[in-house]
Amino acid sequence: MGWMAPASGIAICPKKGKGAGLVMPWCDTPAMVAHLAEISAAIDPGAHAVLMLDQAGWHMSAKLTVPGNITLLPLPPRSPELNPVENVWHFMRDNWLSNRVFKGYDDIVAHCCDAWNNLADRPWKIMSIGMRQWAHGCGSAQVGIRPCISRRCQKRKRVCAASQKSRTLIVKKLEEFSRQRRALVSAEPAQRESRSRATKSVDRELSCHSN
Repeated sequence: MGWMAPASGIAICPKKGKGAGLVMPWCDTPAMVAHLAEISAAIDPGAHAVLMLDQAGWHMSAKLTVPGNITLLPLPPRSPELNPVENVWHFMRDNWLSNRVFKGYDDIVAHCCDAWNNLADRPWKIMSIGMRQWAHGCGSAQVGIRPCISRRCQKRKRVCAASQKSRTLIVKKLEEFSRQRRALVSAEPAQRESRSRATKSVDRELSCHSN
């Protein structure tokens, strides 16, 4: 089971359309511990979740208490596009949180809770936002994932193959040019010596004729 969490208090399982979230005033290690406990409680009995998350300080803290049914999978730095849960925030802001005037802190918390609960009640929407064809359709047969046969993936493979062929041709051309250059450089001394002998021979001929 794959879960995804951004630098905040929500996580989703795109395959099952489930979510686990907390609205908290801080992003720190204790808040992350509480969030992990909330995610752990939402995981099916007997299942193990791999939680994708960025490398925020409170995500990587040595003081974290990680439940036994969760394995953390840190993503590379500055790569939010690899975590589909980031799109959840865009959806929630666009539909329930943007273009509003809040009366105060409690009003903000209430709207955030309502927005999350609205999304949690729509498992099909979580699946639609979180599923990625490259994550769930493409892969190696060695790990039991069927290869993708979509037009986009096939086109990408053709482009990659063409690019590799072009790079191979370029490398061959450069190697050939380098060999020719080395041959010319090594031949230059012999050519200069030959031209020098020819010049001396012409000078002797001219000297004989002048005498």
